[in-house]
Amino acid sequence: MLENVLSLIARFILLAIAAMTVESAVFSKGVGISRLLLLVESPVDTAVFTGLMISTTVLSGIMYYFVMRWLVIPEQTVLYIRTLILIVCMSLAFLTVFIFSIKLIPRKRAKKTISTLPLATFNNMVLGAVLISTTSKFNLAEMVIFNIGSGLGFLFAVILVKEGYKKQKSNDIPIAFRGIPITLIYLGAVALALYGFTGFGFNI
Repeated sequence: MLENVLSLIARFILLAIAAMTVESAVFSKGVGISRLLLLVESPVDTAVFTGLMISTTVLSGIMYYFVMRWLVIPEQTVLYIRTLILIVCMSLAFLTVFIFSIKLIPRKRAKKTISTLPLATFNNMVLGAVLISTTSKFNLAEMVIFNIGSGLGFLFAVILVKEGYKKQKSNDIPIAFRGIPITLIYLGAVALALYGFTGFGFNI
């Protein structure tokens, strides 16, 4: 019994780490880069943005998980409408987080949270993370862990880019590569470095 519990905990930890690194939607699929650059170059609070994005990703994933199991539609048809279903789930998650923000957060902080919420909810990072977790055929618990890990992986990517961004303004970098080009090259190099872990059997 204890061995089974420890094995389950180890799987969840490995799943979360994989979602943050080699299975990250940012590093493995190139999803969410536009929002990442927005956080790096704008005064949007990274912690608030990430917290809201994790909340909406997890809620969207849970709704999508149950809808897809209750929906009796041929598999070929599902391929065409799953993105639409997910967008509806994201909208419901947005409304849920919006209501909780109004009810639970003090008015001064609520205004900042509500202004950030649309950016955190309606972006391809949330869409990509949920689609990856559902197409990987995870159970509900694994999907929740993966989506949380994906959100933390996005935060990890933002921190890496912010640190690298300071050095990307060096005069040694050609003018044509400064700004977004060198940032994308930097992200690609980080993604390749993280992808190296898959060679050591680091998979889920």
